[in-house]
Amino acid sequence: MALTISRSLLAAVIRHCQQEQPWEACGMLAGTGRVVRRAFHMRNAANSPVCYRIDAREQAQVMDEIARRGERLLAIYHSHPTAPAQPSRRDIELAAYRDVVYVIISLRRPVTVRGFYIKDGQAWPEFIRVLPKISAPIGHLQPVRI
Repeated sequence: MALTISRSLLAAVIRHCQQEQPWEACGMLAGTGRVVRRAFHMRNAANSPVCYRIDAREQAQVMDEIARRGERLLAIYHSHPTAPAQPSRRDIELAAYRDVVYVIISLRRPVTVRGFYIKDGQAWPEFIRVLPKISAPIGHLQPVRI
């Protein structure tokens, strides 16, 4: 089953990535089932155009917020400002979550979004389904900045 996200929420994630240039942007996607309902735009603590690092304290705050809302972490996203939307060797080596999708947004023209499961040093593509609209309570499809 594919990871599902609304067009407007994906557009907000892409805007976040574009605003963070020349650094890689990063964040977390949460929701229920396989449906993304919330994007947490996070700061790249590495301040780098070729790698990202989510601050441990910020990550803990986001994980608490996700749990408080009865959701779960579905994906971690980051951008590649000049590289293709595929995991780098470093992305594969540092992937810590086996059961989430790693979403990579290449900002090269045209902007490309791809998802991957990364386990045991290997990356497998995961389909991302983008829908015009996802039915949810008001406010559930808004990006959140912690």
